[in-house]
Amino acid sequence: MQLKRDTDYALRIMICTAKHIQKNNYDKGVLKTDIATDTGIPKPAFNRICSRLEEKGMLYTATGAKGEKLLFPGVDFWQQSILTIGEAVEGNMKVFILFDKNASPAPYYKESLTKAQKNLEDVLSDATLESMLETADASKTVSS
Repeated sequence: MQLKRDTDYALRIMICTAKHIQKNNYDKGVLKTDIATDTGIPKPAFNRICSRLEEKGMLYTATGAKGEKLLFPGVDFWQQSILTIGEAVEGNMKVFILFDKNASPAPYYKESLTKAQKNLEDVLSDATLESMLETADASKTVSS
């Protein structure tokens, strides 16, 4: 399975923002230009996805003393998961959608696909920004 481009970009933005905030002891925002540069996301896509994340309250932007744009963590920032971030930019993260539920084979595989979707959603929900950064920090410590 591969994430859609916008979900990949949103994850990059959220993780990069989390890393910067963690590094700065949570006390100040992060320059939007730094996040855009660090993630390598084209500017139009970066601005569009930041807007979606802001609409969902995951991030917010403020203007600094020198007129610079800063990103700040939004509501339940550290508990945002791959699933919630993906849903914020894509609308849903459904892998298995049965378009024709009345088609002949649908009754045979619908239950299995519904169960697989639920399992996938559970796994994606467990992968929060907090847990991803903890895992990354732990693996750095082990490899050092």
